[in-house]
Amino acid sequence: MKNENKKKENEMKNENEKKEKEKQENVVSELMRRLLIGTRIMRRREELYLDLDTAAELLELPVDEYKNYEYGQTEIYPDMLLKLAQVFQTSPNYFFQDLYHFQK
Repeated sequence: MKNENKKKENEMKNENEKKEKEKQENVVSELMRRLLIGTRIMRRREELYLDLDTAAELLELPVDEYKNYEYGQTEIYPDMLLKLAQVFQTSPNYFFQDLYHFQK
């Protein structure tokens, strides 16, 4: 009986550790995704010779809010992604190109 309890405790501990590791990996994946997309946004802005202020103005955003997208600090929702693509004269897929390579 004592061995069975110990075995169950170990199984639960291993399961909890596995869940925690998956959770941490998901957080890292999310941060990497935001950073890679933000880098693509910055790259496209620079390709168009736009400074931060001008890009923010074109997107009708405060500069700090726009910077958060470039630095990966803010989640980019589909409506903003479409607006970025339109203003930066590219397709929404452009922002995911590095992400595809990262996931392989």
